[in-house]
Amino acid sequence: MNITQDRPGELRVDLPNRPGEFVTLWLPENIWRDIPGREELPRPQRGPVSYEANAVFGMDKSEQWHRTPWDRTEGGGVSRTVHFADGFVAARANPVSDGLLLELAVTNTTSRVWRDCWAEVCLRLAPSPSFGDMLRERTVGRIDGNWRVLSSTPPGKPDPARNMYIATPRIEFVERCLIDWWCVEFPVRLDHPLLAVHSRDDRAVIGILFDPCAGYCNCLKPEMACIHSDPLLGNIEPGETKAARGRLIYHEGTIEEFLDHASDITV
Repeated sequence: MNITQDRPGELRVDLPNRPGEFVTLWLPENIWRDIPGREELPRPQRGPVSYEANAVFGMDKSEQWHRTPWDRTEGGGVSRTVHFADGFVAARANPVSDGLLLELAVTNTTSRVWRDCWAEVCLRLAPSPSFGDMLRERTVGRIDGNWRVLSSTPPGKPDPARNMYIATPRIEFVERCLIDWWCVEFPVRLDHPLLAVHSRDDRAVIGILFDPCAGYCNCLKPEMACIHSDPLLGNIEPGETKAARGRLIYHEGTIEEFLDHASDITV
Protein backbone atom coordinates (compact mmCIF):
# COMPACT_ATOMS: atom_id res chain seq x y z
CA MET A 1 0.00 0.00 0.00
CA ASN A 2 1.30 3.44 -0.89
CA ILE A 3 1.62 5.87 2.05
CA THR A 4 2.08 9.62 1.68
CA GLN A 5 1.73 12.64 3.93
CA ASP A 6 -1.54 14.27 2.93
CA ARG A 7 -2.35 17.26 5.09
CA PRO A 8 0.29 18.08 7.74
CA GLY A 9 0.47 15.25 10.25
CA GLU A 10 -2.06 13.11 8.39
CA LEU A 11 -1.14 9.98 6.45
CA ARG A 12 -2.86 9.11 3.18
CA VAL A 13 -3.10 5.41 2.32
CA ASP A 14 -4.04 4.67 -1.30
CA LEU A 15 -6.29 1.65 -1.79
CA PRO A 16 -5.11 -1.08 -4.21
CA ASN A 17 -7.11 -1.50 -7.42
CA ARG A 18 -9.40 1.42 -6.55
CA PRO A 19 -8.06 4.41 -8.51
CA GLY A 20 -8.42 7.71 -6.68
CA GLU A 21 -9.68 6.09 -3.47
CA PHE A 22 -7.79 6.39 -0.21
CA VAL A 23 -8.19 6.43 3.56
CA THR A 24 -6.36 8.56 6.11
CA LEU A 25 -4.58 7.55 9.29
CA TRP A 26 -4.06 9.62 12.42
CA LEU A 27 -1.24 7.85 14.26
CA PRO A 28 -2.03 8.80 17.00
CA GLU A 29 -5.02 11.11 17.43
CA ASN A 30 -4.91 11.36 21.25
CA ILE A 31 -2.98 9.84 24.16
CA TRP A 32 -4.63 9.35 27.57
CA ARG A 33 -3.15 8.51 30.99
CA ASP A 34 -4.26 8.30 34.61
CA ILE A 35 -2.15 9.84 37.37
CA PRO A 36 -2.41 8.15 40.80
CA GLY A 37 -3.28 10.39 43.71
CA ARG A 38 -5.06 12.99 41.61
CA GLU A 39 -8.59 13.75 42.75
CA GLU A 40 -10.97 11.88 40.47
CA LEU A 41 -13.45 13.95 38.51
CA PRO A 42 -17.10 13.53 39.50
CA ARG A 43 -19.27 11.27 37.35
CA PRO A 44 -21.01 12.09 35.11
CA GLN A 45 -18.79 14.86 33.81
CA ARG A 46 -18.65 17.07 30.77
CA GLY A 47 -16.45 15.77 27.99
CA PRO A 48 -14.08 18.75 27.73
CA VAL A 49 -13.33 18.45 31.45
CA SER A 50 -12.40 14.79 31.02
CA TYR A 51 -10.28 15.59 27.99
CA GLU A 52 -8.26 18.32 29.69
CA ALA A 53 -7.77 16.20 32.80
CA ASN A 54 -6.79 12.89 31.20
CA ALA A 55 -5.52 13.49 27.65
CA VAL A 56 -1.78 14.13 27.84
CA PHE A 57 -1.55 14.69 24.07
CA GLY A 58 -4.02 15.46 21.29
CA MET A 59 -3.67 16.38 17.65
CA ASP A 60 -6.19 19.21 18.06
CA LYS A 61 -4.10 20.93 20.74
CA SER A 62 -0.59 20.12 19.50
CA GLU A 63 1.10 22.41 17.01
CA GLN A 64 3.94 19.89 16.78
CA TRP A 65 1.52 17.21 15.54
CA HIS A 66 0.79 19.36 12.51
CA ARG A 67 4.32 20.72 12.02
CA THR A 68 6.41 17.56 12.40
CA PRO A 69 6.98 15.92 8.99
CA TRP A 70 6.90 12.22 8.28
CA ASP A 71 10.22 10.80 7.10
CA ARG A 72 10.42 8.13 4.42
CA THR A 73 11.97 4.83 5.55
CA GLU A 74 13.30 1.84 3.65
CA GLY A 75 10.65 -0.23 1.94
CA GLY A 76 8.26 2.67 1.42
CA GLY A 77 7.35 3.19 5.06
CA VAL A 78 7.17 6.39 7.12
CA SER A 79 8.11 7.40 10.66
CA ARG A 80 8.22 10.47 12.88
CA THR A 81 8.61 11.55 16.52
CA VAL A 82 6.32 14.23 17.96
CA HIS A 83 7.27 15.98 21.20
CA PHE A 84 4.74 17.37 23.67
CA ALA A 85 4.93 18.96 27.11
CA ASP A 86 5.10 15.72 29.14
CA GLY A 87 6.86 13.39 26.73
CA PHE A 88 7.05 12.28 23.13
CA VAL A 89 5.51 9.73 20.81
CA ALA A 90 7.29 7.88 17.99
CA ALA A 91 5.12 6.43 15.21
CA ARG A 92 5.93 4.16 12.30
CA ALA A 93 3.95 2.59 9.42
CA ASN A 94 5.49 0.02 7.08
CA PRO A 95 3.82 -1.60 4.05
CA VAL A 96 3.46 -5.38 3.95
CA SER A 97 1.66 -7.69 1.53
CA ASP A 98 -1.75 -7.36 3.21
CA GLY A 99 -1.63 -3.77 4.47
CA LEU A 100 0.54 -1.90 6.97
CA LEU A 101 2.42 -2.74 10.15
CA LEU A 102 1.90 0.03 12.71
CA GLU A 103 3.96 0.94 15.76
CA LEU A 104 3.45 3.54 18.46
CA ALA A 105 5.98 4.20 21.26
CA VAL A 106 5.16 6.68 24.05
CA THR A 107 7.76 8.10 26.45
CA ASN A 108 6.90 9.67 29.82
CA THR A 109 9.38 12.47 30.62
CA THR A 110 7.63 13.57 33.83
CA SER A 111 8.38 12.52 37.42
CA ARG A 112 4.98 10.82 37.87
CA VAL A 113 3.85 7.39 36.76
CA TRP A 114 1.12 7.16 34.10
CA ARG A 115 -1.42 4.41 34.73
CA ASP A 116 -3.41 2.58 32.05
CA CYS A 117 -1.97 4.73 29.29
CA TRP A 118 -3.71 4.26 25.95
CA ALA A 119 -3.89 6.00 22.59
CA GLU A 120 -6.50 6.67 19.93
CA VAL A 121 -5.52 5.66 16.40
CA CYS A 122 -8.05 6.84 13.82
CA LEU A 123 -8.56 5.18 10.43
CA ARG A 124 -10.81 7.61 8.55
CA LEU A 125 -12.77 5.94 5.75
CA ALA A 126 -14.76 8.99 4.61
CA PRO A 127 -12.46 9.75 1.61
CA SER A 128 -13.32 6.32 0.14
CA PRO A 129 -16.77 5.95 -1.49
CA SER A 130 -16.28 2.17 -1.36
CA PHE A 131 -15.70 1.89 2.39
CA GLY A 132 -17.32 4.84 4.17
CA ASP A 133 -20.06 3.26 6.30
CA MET A 134 -22.26 5.81 8.09
CA LEU A 135 -24.86 3.21 9.13
CA ARG A 136 -22.63 0.46 10.63
CA GLU A 137 -24.22 -1.94 8.13
CA ARG A 138 -20.84 -3.12 6.79
CA THR A 139 -18.79 -2.74 9.99
CA VAL A 140 -18.04 -5.94 11.92
CA GLY A 141 -16.62 -6.81 15.32
CA ARG A 142 -16.49 -9.99 17.39
CA ILE A 143 -18.90 -10.34 20.32
CA ASP A 144 -18.90 -13.49 22.49
CA GLY A 145 -16.87 -15.32 19.87
CA ASN A 146 -19.13 -14.43 16.95
CA TRP A 147 -18.51 -11.83 14.23
CA ARG A 148 -21.47 -9.46 14.04
CA VAL A 149 -22.47 -6.44 11.98
CA LEU A 150 -22.44 -3.54 14.46
CA SER A 151 -25.73 -2.08 13.20
CA SER A 152 -27.26 -4.99 15.18
CA THR A 153 -25.97 -3.43 18.44
CA PRO A 154 -27.40 -0.39 20.30
CA PRO A 155 -26.38 3.05 18.97
CA GLY A 156 -24.20 5.34 21.05
CA LYS A 157 -25.77 7.64 23.64
CA PRO A 158 -26.39 10.56 23.70
CA ASP A 159 -25.15 10.84 20.08
CA PRO A 160 -25.96 7.81 17.88
CA ALA A 161 -23.20 8.88 15.48
CA ARG A 162 -20.59 8.26 18.20
CA ASN A 163 -20.21 4.60 19.13
CA MET A 164 -17.72 3.20 21.62
CA TYR A 165 -17.15 -0.51 22.23
CA ILE A 166 -15.23 -1.69 25.29
CA ALA A 167 -12.51 -4.29 24.97
CA THR A 168 -12.23 -7.58 26.80
CA PRO A 169 -10.89 -7.48 29.47
CA ARG A 170 -12.51 -4.20 30.48
CA ILE A 171 -10.24 -1.24 31.35
CA GLU A 172 -12.13 0.93 33.87
CA PHE A 173 -10.02 4.03 33.14
CA VAL A 174 -11.00 3.95 29.46
CA GLU A 175 -14.66 4.14 30.42
CA ARG A 176 -14.02 6.83 33.03
CA CYS A 177 -12.19 9.22 30.72
CA LEU A 178 -14.60 8.75 27.81
CA ILE A 179 -17.86 9.34 29.67
CA ASP A 180 -19.59 12.20 27.86
CA TRP A 181 -16.44 12.78 25.80
CA TRP A 182 -17.66 10.00 23.53
CA CYS A 183 -20.53 8.02 25.09
CA VAL A 184 -22.35 8.00 28.43
CA GLU A 185 -22.58 4.21 28.46
CA PHE A 186 -20.83 1.29 26.79
CA PRO A 187 -23.25 -1.64 26.32
CA VAL A 188 -21.15 -3.57 23.80
CA ARG A 189 -17.95 -5.45 24.62
CA LEU A 190 -15.81 -6.87 21.81
CA ASP A 191 -13.50 -9.83 22.38
CA HIS A 192 -11.11 -9.55 19.41
CA PRO A 193 -8.91 -6.51 18.66
CA LEU A 194 -9.99 -6.29 15.00
CA LEU A 195 -12.62 -3.87 13.70
CA ALA A 196 -13.29 -4.20 9.96
CA VAL A 197 -15.47 -2.80 7.16
CA HIS A 198 -16.27 -4.47 3.85
CA SER A 199 -16.70 -2.52 0.63
CA ARG A 200 -20.06 -1.73 -0.92
CA ASP A 201 -19.36 -4.20 -3.73
CA ASP A 202 -18.20 -6.83 -1.19
CA ARG A 203 -14.93 -7.37 -3.02
CA ALA A 204 -12.58 -6.09 -0.33
CA VAL A 205 -12.26 -5.61 3.44
CA ILE A 206 -10.27 -3.03 5.39
CA GLY A 207 -9.59 -3.32 9.10
CA ILE A 208 -7.43 -2.13 11.97
CA LEU A 209 -6.23 -3.85 15.13
CA PHE A 210 -3.89 -3.19 18.02
CA ASP A 211 -3.26 -5.87 20.61
CA PRO A 212 -3.66 -5.35 23.52
CA CYS A 213 -6.63 -3.14 22.74
CA ALA A 214 -8.11 -0.57 25.14
CA GLY A 215 -11.36 -0.13 23.21
CA TYR A 216 -12.88 0.66 19.85
CA CYS A 217 -14.82 3.53 18.36
CA ASN A 218 -16.79 4.06 15.23
CA CYS A 219 -17.69 7.66 14.32
CA LEU A 220 -20.54 7.90 11.83
CA LYS A 221 -20.11 11.59 11.02
CA PRO A 222 -20.01 11.98 7.20
CA GLU A 223 -16.62 13.70 7.32
CA MET A 224 -15.14 10.85 9.40
CA ALA A 225 -16.74 7.40 8.97
CA CYS A 226 -13.80 6.20 11.06
CA ILE A 227 -12.91 3.01 12.87
CA HIS A 228 -10.50 2.62 15.80
CA SER A 229 -8.80 -0.26 17.53
CA ASP A 230 -7.10 1.80 20.20
CA PRO A 231 -3.83 0.48 21.65
CA LEU A 232 -3.33 -0.09 25.36
CA LEU A 233 0.18 0.82 26.50
CA GLY A 234 -0.33 0.14 30.20
CA ASN A 235 1.63 1.75 33.02
CA ILE A 236 4.55 4.00 32.01
CA GLU A 237 7.06 4.90 34.72
CA PRO A 238 8.97 8.21 34.72
CA GLY A 239 11.57 8.11 31.95
CA GLU A 240 10.14 4.88 30.53
CA THR A 241 8.94 4.12 26.98
CA LYS A 242 6.12 1.69 26.20
CA ALA A 243 5.33 0.53 22.66
CA ALA A 244 2.25 -0.92 20.99
CA ARG A 245 2.04 -2.69 17.66
CA GLY A 246 -0.86 -3.01 15.30
CA ARG A 247 -1.91 -3.62 11.71
CA LEU A 248 -3.98 -2.03 9.02
CA ILE A 249 -5.32 -4.94 6.96
CA TYR A 250 -6.53 -4.84 3.38
CA HIS A 251 -8.05 -8.06 2.05
CA GLU A 252 -9.31 -8.51 -1.49
CA GLY A 253 -12.26 -10.88 -1.31
CA THR A 254 -15.71 -11.16 0.24
CA ILE A 255 -16.50 -10.53 3.89
CA GLU A 256 -17.40 -14.22 4.30
CA GLU A 257 -13.97 -15.26 3.05
CA PHE A 258 -12.31 -12.74 5.34
CA LEU A 259 -14.25 -13.76 8.45
CA ASP A 260 -13.33 -17.41 7.89
CA HIS A 261 -9.84 -16.59 9.18
CA ALA A 262 -10.36 -13.24 10.96
CA SER A 263 -10.21 -14.77 14.46
CA ASP A 264 -6.69 -16.02 13.69
CA ILE A 265 -5.37 -12.57 12.73
CA THR A 266 -2.75 -11.28 15.15
CA VAL A 267 -0.33 -8.37 15.29
